[in-house]
Amino acid sequence: MTLVSDNLVLHLDRRFRVLLAAYFGVCGGIVLIFTIVAALREPLVALAPLAMLAVVVGLGWRWTSVEVVGNDSNLIVRNLLTTRRIPRSSIDGFRLGGSSREFPGRAIRAVLGDGSTVVLTATGHHSTDTPGDDLRLTQLEAWMRSSTPGLQ
Repeated sequence: MTLVSDNLVLHLDRRFRVLLAAYFGVCGGIVLIFTIVAALREPLVALAPLAMLAVVVGLGWRWTSVEVVGNDSNLIVRNLLTTRRIPRSSIDGFRLGGSSREFPGRAIRAVLGDGSTVVLTATGHHSTDTPGDDLRLTQLEAWMRSSTPGLQ
């Protein structure tokens, strides 16, 4: 078991996470009302909005937990639909890429040894370059250059 060090933790912008939580909370509340009304009229019909409520809650939770965590040996990337554990040794570097027209917009990508890239959704945004891009890229590169405590 690898203990997560305090080397690197990147989240979506706090204001955006609060907005997401509020949005999914309101959506969940509306679906919950439909579930209750359906259950009062016909209990079997309440299964459809109940399933929808589960999807809304799951998506809301996953969106707010999108993050990048760098520990001593791995980069753990929690994107919307997947979680990847990438060994530090297989990462060649990081680059800023994407555009405002693609999901998740301009985001930092981890460049792997085979030339493929992994999008770090926690660094994405749909606006022009921001000073935060350079800061996050610098943090990732510093994590990459830092030595692993167990190998010193």
